[in-house]
Amino acid sequence: MSKVVVSYAGGRHGPYQHEYPESEQLATVRSDALTHFGLADSTDGGNQVVFRLYHGGDYVSDLTRTVGDVEPGKGAVAFRLVREVIAG
Repeated sequence: MSKVVVSYAGGRHGPYQHEYPESEQLATVRSDALTHFGLADSTDGGNQVVFRLYHGGDYVSDLTRTVGDVEPGKGAVAFRLVREVIAG
């Protein structure tokens, strides 16, 4: 199991924290974090609003990767959720 912490600058409830098996896909982590913060991808005035997962300074584009892929054997991993607006 790995302790996963996801922070979001606009969050009012503190970071999302949960223990996941190292085999858990990052798509699940992202989905659970969005639920914790009350967020969802959407469109606004023709623009797409998405919440992306970052580890360190790197965007995590492959959400099929697992928690264990990110920090193998460390027992803990931290992510940031970042709101991005894509002009439509």
